[in-house]
Amino acid sequence: MFFYQRLLREFLVVAFLVAVLLKGGEISTFVGFIKSGYCNVYRETEALVKLPLGKMVKQIRQVLVGHLHEKQSFGEVSILLQTPFTCRVITATDVKLGIIDASDILGKY
Repeated sequence: MFFYQRLLREFLVVAFLVAVLLKGGEISTFVGFIKSGYCNVYRETEALVKLPLGKMVKQIRQVLVGHLHEKQSFGEVSILLQTPFTCRVITATDVKLGIIDASDILGKY
């Protein structure tokens, strides 16, 4: 626990309701710990949409799949497994985060 406390750096994300903290399809570069505020988690999916003349077309839609609140974290699985994050994390309010850089977790300097 103390190891991570030494690595933890704080910064304030000042977002006017929309700041993308993590994009899907990318390996996270940090672990984020939410100290205040909350974020929405979205996943891209294909959807069939009916156009005004009745034609059906595929479109990519952002679907809300969850929320992240105080004392929750994100990005750690992506870093540890070195796999792309599958969702997009977007602030819903002003958020205060603590972060740990991926290089500190993986021991790369």
